[in-house]
Amino acid sequence: MDLLSLSRKVLFVFILINLFTVSSQEKYQSLLWKIEGNGLSKPSYLYGTMHVSSKIAFNLGDEFFEALSSADAVALETNPEVWLDFYRGEDLMEASKRIYNQRNYFSSNRFYENFTSIPRYDLERFQQFLGPQDRILNQLLYRFNYGEENYEETTYLDMFLFQSARKEGKPIFSLEDFMESFFLARRASLPDEDAKEENSFRNQRMSQSDLQTAYLERNLDLMDSMITENFSNNYRKYLLDIRNENMVEALDSLMPKMSVFSGVGAAHLAGEKGMIEMLREKGYTVSPVSFNKSSSASKTFNKIKKSSVDMPTSIVQSEDGRIELESVGKFYSEDVGRNMDLYQSHFLPDFANGAYYSYKRMVKVPYGENYREKGGLDYIDSILYLAIPGDISKQKSTSVGDYDAIEVTSELSRNRYLKQIIVDTPEEIIVFKASGNKSFIKSKNVKTYFKSIKIKPGSKATQLKPLGIQIDLPDNHIIAHQDKGSFLINGLTKNKNFFSFRSSYLKDFSELEEDRFELVYLVNSFAKEMEYEVTDTVLDLKNKTIKATLSKGDQTYFVFYHIYHNFYYQIIVENDKQGAENLINSFSRTTPDYSDYETIIENDTLLNLTFKSYFSSSIDSMLFTELKSLQDDFIMAENAEDSLDRAFEGAFNSRLYEDPLTGEVVGLNHSVLNDYFSLELGLEEFKDRVQLKFNRDSLYYDTQILSEEETDTSFRIEYIYTKEGTDRVLHLLETVIGNEFITLSSNYDTTLSKPVFSKQIFESFKANARSPMDKYVLTSKAEKWLNDITSDEYQLKQQAKESIREVVFDSTHRARLERVLLNDSLEIFDEDLRLSLLSKYTYFFSEDSGYLDFLMRFYDQYKNEPAVQVATLNDIARIATDESTEKFISAIEENPPMTNDYYEIYSMFSIFEDSTHLLKPYLGRLESFAMEYEEFLPRVIYLVDRANLNGAFSTNDLSEDFIEKLEKRGKQSIRKISFSEKDENTYDELLEDMLELGSVLLCHTEAQKRFSDIHEKLDTISDKYFKANYLAKKINRNQSYKMEEVEAIMEDTTYLYPFFNWIDYKENVRDSILTELNPSKELLYHSYLVENGGYRIDVDSLKFHSKVNASTYGDSGEVYIYQSNTSYGSKNLVAVYFVDSEIHFTPSYELSTSTKMYEDIDIEEAIEELIQLVEYSNRVRVFNSYY
Repeated sequence: MDLLSLSRKVLFVFILINLFTVSSQEKYQSLLWKIEGNGLSKPSYLYGTMHVSSKIAFNLGDEFFEALSSADAVALETNPEVWLDFYRGEDLMEASKRIYNQRNYFSSNRFYENFTSIPRYDLERFQQFLGPQDRILNQLLYRFNYGEENYEETTYLDMFLFQSARKEGKPIFSLEDFMESFFLARRASLPDEDAKEENSFRNQRMSQSDLQTAYLERNLDLMDSMITENFSNNYRKYLLDIRNENMVEALDSLMPKMSVFSGVGAAHLAGEKGMIEMLREKGYTVSPVSFNKSSSASKTFNKIKKSSVDMPTSIVQSEDGRIELESVGKFYSEDVGRNMDLYQSHFLPDFANGAYYSYKRMVKVPYGENYREKGGLDYIDSILYLAIPGDISKQKSTSVGDYDAIEVTSELSRNRYLKQIIVDTPEEIIVFKASGNKSFIKSKNVKTYFKSIKIKPGSKATQLKPLGIQIDLPDNHIIAHQDKGSFLINGLTKNKNFFSFRSSYLKDFSELEEDRFELVYLVNSFAKEMEYEVTDTVLDLKNKTIKATLSKGDQTYFVFYHIYHNFYYQIIVENDKQGAENLINSFSRTTPDYSDYETIIENDTLLNLTFKSYFSSSIDSMLFTELKSLQDDFIMAENAEDSLDRAFEGAFNSRLYEDPLTGEVVGLNHSVLNDYFSLELGLEEFKDRVQLKFNRDSLYYDTQILSEEETDTSFRIEYIYTKEGTDRVLHLLETVIGNEFITLSSNYDTTLSKPVFSKQIFESFKANARSPMDKYVLTSKAEKWLNDITSDEYQLKQQAKESIREVVFDSTHRARLERVLLNDSLEIFDEDLRLSLLSKYTYFFSEDSGYLDFLMRFYDQYKNEPAVQVATLNDIARIATDESTEKFISAIEENPPMTNDYYEIYSMFSIFEDSTHLLKPYLGRLESFAMEYEEFLPRVIYLVDRANLNGAFSTNDLSEDFIEKLEKRGKQSIRKISFSEKDENTYDELLEDMLELGSVLLCHTEAQKRFSDIHEKLDTISDKYFKANYLAKKINRNQSYKMEEVEAIMEDTTYLYPFFNWIDYKENVRDSILTELNPSKELLYHSYLVENGGYRIDVDSLKFHSKVNASTYGDSGEVYIYQSNTSYGSKNLVAVYFVDSEIHFTPSYELSTSTKMYEDIDIEEAIEELIQLVEYSNRVRVFNSYY
């Protein structure tokens, strides 16, 4: 669970949960409580708030304002001024990001496209850029619910109390340590350890109207009963009880010194462990104050709400030193998500006035639809009406230093105003903002803020040296974005031409790509995005760099790419060749400087792993530890939600360990295996996994094992994958320990020094066994499985049933396994489990003596279960001996399978397809069986046809009675075919039967004389599939045929490709026909598409369009383009090509549909797109992002 999700969740929790308290009697019937006695010279007050802006929370009486006015100080749960130092401070941001990264795995999809993309300066981007900072500031300052404007105030009640104190000059105190309450609030979401079902805030069913009514009536008793019924023990413990005690202790130390008005969530007040009772236990008299509201209360409220107060100011600078201004505090960075390469956002809330300041910086880049092409400030001026929120009340041209600017003020909803100054500099656009009520906008603070703005020519530091990056950047440059080793820097060269310097890290542990392809692809991808022509390239594979010139008219860009390990660098300079050469020649990479980082032993407590890593000394280690522990607790709780299943199903976790300096990552996959899992072949099976990279690119990888290490309970192997065309490798360390599989992954360039971060982790990595010896994957779990499957406990039986595929049996378990298989009284055994267990038995014991005898007993035991019968017969036939065949025949004679299902019957005899010689001694018995049970006759005919094909026996070996039976069946089928319609299901079934039957009769020595009428009629059947298949059967069985028949099939092409596959049985037959007739690839590929591309025969039109030369990974050849017109009205192009000894085709390129015509689509451009798909077909990383 990431920090932002936690923050939102806890905020929502605070809003509602603080409406409640606990008591069975109505003794808490007020929101305002007076605290006296115990030596106090002046009373203090305790008020139950709602953390919302709803008017329900602002039904404030005279007694509220009288108490507030009489108090010397205001105390809140926490002072909001400390929130941002915690939430947006480096400690929490870095610690949270570090932990969050460890919980996620990144994909390389669209890396190249993102790295070479061009920012778009469109209206939507300017609306985001010039709009109000409402995303995070709404939570901090307002808590608005959009659409509820008429039922909400301008802030929430706690913030109103804070603003009242600031405007009246009263001190403000926090009743809690914010960091402690932060973690307590998050732990409140953890499910109770003994909870039988989830009982948390997310699933509560409390009525909103009941809550509102209870608060309006100041009935804390009713609220308390609601929370008791709807919230978990952990919510009460962490969100209320512990915090109540902390806040009472703080009040107890404050009240003797001054009178305090304390505003806390209403849920904290009532109950045995509520603040009221805790204060009474300390000797204070705590009594309710009656509600009384007059017009005076409303006047006081509005006066405070509409006023503003000037706060002390100081000079602040942006992180890069370019911007300097005078403000009421420091600015905090805002996460802008996908826009981070385009602009930065910084904000400063003014809590006292319910207002804020901010500035945003939108980068200009030296290419694409850049800002200059939009017309500078003239363009912004032209879209202000559309881009500025609210109604513009004031607008004028101005300047900030030497830079032109626009000043604009607009009126927003809820009586708020937004004033902005938009500044145009050569490197970036900067907008400065202030937003609040009218009094605030006219205040001295706001005037000082805008008047003090200073913008220097460029950044004072680039922060690249610690990364090991050396480059001589021009003075006029800015850091548009930087996250460790990934950044974007742009500015002006000495000749006042734009340049940019960019870096990005590729997080990919599954693919390697050729250096040449990758560098060229980056240049071409950028040129395509720019719509420029590449006029010159210089490729240096040794140093993995490429320089290129891109031209369009009188505009030229000089482009440079460099790959260093998995860091990618880009330099682009506009129209300044010397400036480009200076930048490129000054650029180099060295080892990063870790002097500001300490080496620590990092312990992943959730996975029980340790390794050496770097830790920034600037990060609060206690905060990091607590946050990490909290995250682990949430993950463990999520895993425990389904604990009954997870115990035997296993679990999967992934991590990314990130270098805190460079952003390099090491990946980790961690699998806890099923409790019944064992490695069947021991360590050799584990090692075999290493030899092949399990993805579609595996043919191009080689494996080199670096080390192996084995103990009694673990095994680890370290190895690298290499690939021709690159010096980079995938580096993996795989460990099996107990019942856990762990894979550590990184990648690096072997011609360079290993990255320090990943090297340190690999060398120090240690996995600690968390499971007992009996769970080690090299230990047999079969006995445990047999015990559990026969147990009286339903859960154990169910777990064992669902885990059958994981179990490994050996000879010591055979006798017991047979008893379980033959026990038909076990309730847990259904048909699927029995079949699965039989399959296991066959897998492990088919080579052992007595196996056949057991199968016969098993078949007899379950003679009323057709699926079990068929599976058993398959296993019997698979033994493939004379004895097993005799047993098979005897079994079907004595207990014919109780099925007429086509697929079950097909399966029953399928084992004999390539071993029909075993059936010859039993041919007579097989004939009798087929004539008695006609549902099995088609499969017996099929076996005879296969015997004719492989020479095991022939039609002539059949008895006369059986031949007469076949002859009669053939004549009946032909008659039925002549009366059937082609669209009837029976028609296809009859044709399928006649293929086998006709082929069997054709192979009789007297076929021409005795069955000529049947074959003549078969030759007249017009179905194309039948004609092609029947001709293939003739050829394969050495029967006479005419070459004209083959030519007729070629002319149509519908079944040309499958036909040549069908005649591949006899050696050299297909090659001789191909040589004689020489069909073109155009026809073969056309037929392949019809067969495999989902085109409907006689419905869709598919025509050859053109032939193009293209290259694929390591191969070059011809690509055939076809155009299809479907009956649905769509038109498409598709490409067919040959690579890796196989025919492939691309996804269709849509030209038009029945509802939309693409008139402007250039066919040649469409073909170019298809060719790119072909060329990238084995470039996994590119292909995945391209299509």
